[in-house]
Amino acid sequence: MHCKMAIHLMVAAATLVARPALSGDLSFTMINYTNQPIIRLWTSPTTSSYWNEAGNVYVPRNGGRQRTTFDSAAYGSDCYQDLKIQFQGGVIRTIEHIYLCGVSSIAIDVNRSGQVTYAAN
Repeated sequence: MHCKMAIHLMVAAATLVARPALSGDLSFTMINYTNQPIIRLWTSPTTSSYWNEAGNVYVPRNGGRQRTTFDSAAYGSDCYQDLKIQFQGGVIRTIEHIYLCGVSSIAIDVNRSGQVTYAAN
């Protein structure tokens, strides 16, 4: 009996180590280094096609900051998320496969070829 319980505990522990999870609501400061304000943000677990939109988003351009929170029930518990960003004017860009566990801020910019670059702290 103890051997079976030990095996179940080891399998459960390995599952937790193999797939890190977010706990609580997902919250970070978005820092916008582009020349266009950000007007909408969405997250999606990398393994999903469902997008969860953050409410009341407006991140000013050229270094503007805004604290953003996503409800944990809506985004799931995966640490790896995709982030979709809509700029004023309608342009939408997606950053894929960001590790968000423990992230307090995400700084974004757009390079000369129009691709979004980011740094997460």
